[in-house]
Amino acid sequence: MPSIHLFQRKTLLGGDDLQPSSIFILGCRLVQLLLLVAPIWLHIGQASKRHGGILKFMFYDPNDSGYCRHCHLFPLLLVCYTSASTLFTCILGIILQQRIYHWSSIGTPTDPQPRSKRVEQLLEFKLVPF
Repeated sequence: MPSIHLFQRKTLLGGDDLQPSSIFILGCRLVQLLLLVAPIWLHIGQASKRHGGILKFMFYDPNDSGYCRHCHLFPLLLVCYTSASTLFTCILGIILQQRIYHWSSIGTPTDPQPRSKRVEQLLEFKLVPF
């Protein structure tokens, strides 16, 4: 099976080798979305309902005793973290893995041209932040 070239270097991966890892990563992202991020969104929804809206929740000070000077940042940072986690790691990660799975399924080991350039671009896009 022909190897994939990433960042102008030959790798040990072939295009067909990416399907099992894509399925595994898709499963991990779905578990992350359903079991880790969804409960945080439920907490944010319940707390914002108690405080009169999402904006009031984001800017209220949970510190009543005065022992913590920066407690007022927690609700804002929680909403920012959960929004970024939902958007980037879950939704965009799921879309990217689905496209990698789709494009690595096209072609044959003797005719890798339909998939090789597209899979290389998707993998480089995925690896650029690291």
